[in-house]
Amino acid sequence: MHAFSRLLKTDLRNRRNTLLIAIGMLVLLNAALALLPFLEIFNGMRLDFVMTLNIAVFCSALLIPLTHCFSTWREEWKQRSIYLLLSLPVPRTHLLLSKCVTVILEALILTGVMAAGLSLQNGLHDGLLFRAEPLVTMTWAKAWFILRLLLAGLCLVSLCFFSSLLGKCFRRSALFVTFLVFVAGLLVTIVAMANLPPSLVFVIFGLGYFIGSTYLLEKKAGVE
Repeated sequence: MHAFSRLLKTDLRNRRNTLLIAIGMLVLLNAALALLPFLEIFNGMRLDFVMTLNIAVFCSALLIPLTHCFSTWREEWKQRSIYLLLSLPVPRTHLLLSKCVTVILEALILTGVMAAGLSLQNGLHDGLLFRAEPLVTMTWAKAWFILRLLLAGLCLVSLCFFSSLLGKCFRRSALFVTFLVFVAGLLVTIVAMANLPPSLVFVIFGLGYFIGSTYLLEKKAGVE
């Protein structure tokens, strides 16, 4: 457990500057969106359009941890630190879990900042931006929905890791293979969701991608 915590702290430290910049940009964008309807040149702007802009900003922010899913392993090879990483006397699952938790925490932090920004905007507009009551009221259905979102996120992260590591097995066309594997895995997962309960699909496929990533790391995929 001590080894895992050290790995996690290292991964979080490596992402600290990027995360701080992302948080700063998100705060500035939320401030701009909060003030936008009050500016004279935008007088009369509909709040539903402002909400659309908020959704676009939030989706753009989530692209940062999604991109990190692919870049985290690519950076290990680029800096040649993969050799040190694979030489550590720790299970390969610890290496994967550390990076997985880092990505999920990054997404949760950005989500928290965006939620705080939306709450501030809603307060400035006298609660007309969106209905806050359904969001702050916790029910079992909402808790289950949040859990399914977390399972979906873990499944997506595992798929990104698996496609990246499998792509490294094909050195000359690593990016192309990574893209193909990711798209194929995404399509298969979506098709499975149409025939099985989504939560079950996220668990089964997420574990499958994670186990596949563990196998590739055990085989030192792409290491010469």
